[in-house]
Amino acid sequence: MEVAFSSKELRQICESYSAAKKLLGEVVADKLCARLSDIEACRNYSDMVLGEPYFININNIEVWVVSISGSISLIFEANHQSPPLDKNNQLMWEHVTRLKLMDIRELRRGNAEFSA
Repeated sequence: MEVAFSSKELRQICESYSAAKKLLGEVVADKLCARLSDIEACRNYSDMVLGEPYFININNIEVWVVSISGSISLIFEANHQSPPLDKNNQLMWEHVTRLKLMDIRELRRGNAEFSA
């Protein structure tokens, strides 16, 4: 899958190991790099088995959450100009190949609090 970033700061953290290490610590930075590589190697969400991925609605938007370490998670939106929708206007994640990383934050299942 192709990954884009919602901000320059997120891009910097994800593309610069030293920036990730400074902000997140060495262990989490290592896991962040590995998890992003895993995601980029996938065709779609169903190929991703690491990081306990799940979907939640945040601010009325369905997002894909992937753990990188403990409760630290990556939060993605679909990033298609014309998102693949079914007849009920629901996003068909199995056809999503482009993601936008919206946030890296502490998030536990059932916690839909979000601030981008």
